[in-house]
Amino acid sequence: MALSLPESLKPVSDFAIQVVVGTLMFLLVFMTAVLIAFVVHSTKAMSFAPPWLYTAGVYAEVTIFALDMLCFVLFLLSEVLRLVRELWLSVRKAYE
Repeated sequence: MALSLPESLKPVSDFAIQVVVGTLMFLLVFMTAVLIAFVVHSTKAMSFAPPWLYTAGVYAEVTIFALDMLCFVLFLLSEVLRLVRELWLSVRKAYE
Protein backbone atom coordinates (compact mmCIF):
# COMPACT_ATOMS: atom_id res chain seq x y z
CA MET A 1 0.00 0.00 0.00
CA ALA A 2 1.63 3.22 -1.14
CA LEU A 3 0.91 6.66 0.14
CA SER A 4 -0.37 8.92 -2.59
CA LEU A 5 -0.03 12.69 -2.29
CA PRO A 6 -1.39 15.35 -4.60
CA GLU A 7 1.17 16.67 -7.09
CA SER A 8 1.02 20.11 -5.46
CA LEU A 9 2.26 18.69 -2.12
CA LYS A 10 5.24 16.84 -3.58
CA PRO A 11 7.73 19.74 -3.11
CA VAL A 12 6.64 20.22 0.49
CA SER A 13 6.85 16.51 1.33
CA ASP A 14 10.28 16.26 -0.32
CA PHE A 15 11.41 19.26 1.73
CA ALA A 16 10.12 17.73 4.98
CA ILE A 17 11.85 14.41 4.31
CA GLN A 18 15.15 16.10 3.46
CA VAL A 19 15.02 18.31 6.56
CA VAL A 20 14.31 15.36 8.86
CA VAL A 21 17.18 13.32 7.38
CA GLY A 22 19.51 16.34 7.48
CA THR A 23 18.61 17.02 11.10
CA LEU A 24 19.39 13.43 12.05
CA MET A 25 22.80 13.72 10.36
CA PHE A 26 23.41 17.01 12.18
CA LEU A 27 22.59 15.33 15.50
CA LEU A 28 24.96 12.47 14.73
CA VAL A 29 27.89 14.84 14.18
CA PHE A 30 26.81 17.01 17.11
CA MET A 31 26.80 14.02 19.45
CA THR A 32 30.29 13.16 18.24
CA ALA A 33 31.45 16.65 19.24
CA VAL A 34 29.75 16.25 22.62
CA LEU A 35 31.47 12.89 23.15
CA ILE A 36 34.85 14.46 22.31
CA ALA A 37 34.11 17.27 24.79
CA PHE A 38 33.25 14.72 27.48
CA VAL A 39 36.46 12.76 26.89
CA VAL A 40 38.60 15.91 26.81
CA HIS A 41 37.15 17.32 30.01
CA SER A 42 37.33 13.92 31.72
CA THR A 43 41.03 13.60 30.95
CA LYS A 44 41.65 17.07 32.34
CA ALA A 45 39.80 16.17 35.54
CA MET A 46 41.93 13.04 35.95
CA SER A 47 45.05 15.10 35.26
CA PHE A 48 47.06 12.34 33.62
CA ALA A 49 47.10 13.90 30.15
CA PRO A 50 49.56 16.61 29.10
CA PRO A 51 48.16 20.16 28.91
CA TRP A 52 48.58 20.39 25.14
CA LEU A 53 46.22 17.40 24.70
CA TYR A 54 43.43 19.25 26.50
CA THR A 55 43.97 22.36 24.38
CA ALA A 56 44.05 20.36 21.15
CA GLY A 57 40.90 18.50 22.17
CA VAL A 58 39.04 21.70 22.91
CA TYR A 59 40.03 23.15 19.53
CA ALA A 60 38.99 19.91 17.80
CA GLU A 61 35.59 19.90 19.49
CA VAL A 62 34.95 23.57 18.69
CA THR A 63 36.04 23.07 15.07
CA ILE A 64 33.79 20.04 14.61
CA PHE A 65 30.85 21.91 16.13
CA ALA A 66 31.44 25.02 14.00
CA LEU A 67 31.77 23.01 10.79
CA ASP A 68 28.67 21.04 11.69
CA MET A 69 26.67 24.23 12.23
CA LEU A 70 27.98 25.75 8.99
CA CYS A 71 27.11 22.65 6.97
CA PHE A 72 23.67 22.44 8.57
CA VAL A 73 22.90 26.08 7.79
CA LEU A 74 24.09 25.65 4.19
CA PHE A 75 22.04 22.46 3.89
CA LEU A 76 18.89 24.18 5.16
CA LEU A 77 19.47 27.15 2.87
CA SER A 78 19.85 24.90 -0.16
CA GLU A 79 16.72 22.94 0.75
CA VAL A 80 14.68 26.12 1.22
CA LEU A 81 15.90 27.45 -2.13
CA ARG A 82 15.01 24.13 -3.78
CA LEU A 83 11.55 24.25 -2.19
CA VAL A 84 10.94 27.80 -3.37
CA ARG A 85 12.10 26.89 -6.89
CA GLU A 86 9.86 23.82 -7.04
CA LEU A 87 6.88 25.75 -5.69
CA TRP A 88 7.50 28.52 -8.21
CA LEU A 89 7.67 26.00 -11.06
CA SER A 90 4.47 24.31 -9.91
CA VAL A 91 2.67 27.66 -9.76
CA ARG A 92 3.90 28.56 -13.24
CA LYS A 93 2.84 25.12 -14.51
CA ALA A 94 -0.63 25.55 -12.99
CA TYR A 95 -1.21 28.84 -14.80
CA GLU A 96 0.02 27.73 -18.23
